[in-house]
Amino acid sequence: MEGLRTGAADQNCDGSISVEEWYAYGKRKVKQEIPAIEPQIYNVKAVQNLALAQAAIDEPQFVYRRQFEFYAGRGEVSPVNQVILDNLQSSLDLDIEMAKIIEAEVSKPGKAYQTKLQEYAMAFVELCAKNIRSVIIYRISFGSFKPP
Repeated sequence: MEGLRTGAADQNCDGSISVEEWYAYGKRKVKQEIPAIEPQIYNVKAVQNLALAQAAIDEPQFVYRRQFEFYAGRGEVSPVNQVILDNLQSSLDLDIEMAKIIEAEVSKPGKAYQTKLQEYAMAFVELCAKNIRSVIIYRISFGSFKPP
């Protein structure tokens, strides 16, 4: 619903969000959080151009969100891009608190994914460490064993 509520699903910035645009937005968001999932939509041809909502493409929140998504989509927002975003926020006369809310909303799936990735990496390292200890114990225990 975020894509409809914020207008972020308006892929071509025409002020109208179609079923196809909403699906593409949702798919991108799901893949950011859980890359292994491949969302599908069926019978889209019948309704692909049906407008679901209007996007306020001239509103400062929409303009800022679009630009932040562009920079955040590449991973971390670089210091140079942050300066550009700060200047954009100022030129749009967008409240700094609203800019931070937008940044938090847009960044949430990526941060959740990074957290999960770190948890999996730590579990993998722990598993490897246990297996190495098992191999060492095995070699010590059976190192002197010689087949007949």
